[in-house]
This record gives sequence, structure tokens and C-alpha cells, in this order.
Amino acid sequence: MEGFDQVRVKKQLNLPSGAEINMIIGVGKGTNEGVWGPRFRIPYEEVVFER
Repeated sequence: MEGFDQVRVKKQLNLPSGAEINMIIGVGKGTNEGVWGPRFRIPYEEVVFER
């Protein structure tokens, strides 16, 4: 995910200021609102495993 606020993310995760975040991956159920173009989604069943 591009365009995230690294300072805010580090604060939310209680990471030290010297920590580096190189990637954020959005996970969740998609909705039609907020989708501005084509998306690639891995099927839910291939990502979520219940015990």
C-alpha cells in the first residue's frame, strides 16, 4: 500500500522512531465504495484458515 503515514503507523504499533516500515498490506473484505480501478484479490479461502 503506498501513501501511508509512517509516523502514525509506528505510533499505533508502539515502534521506536528508528524503525523502518517498508510495506503495508491491506487485509479484509472489499466493498464497492472506495474502489477506483481494477483490483487483484486472492480468494478469501486461500488467505483465511480457521482452526
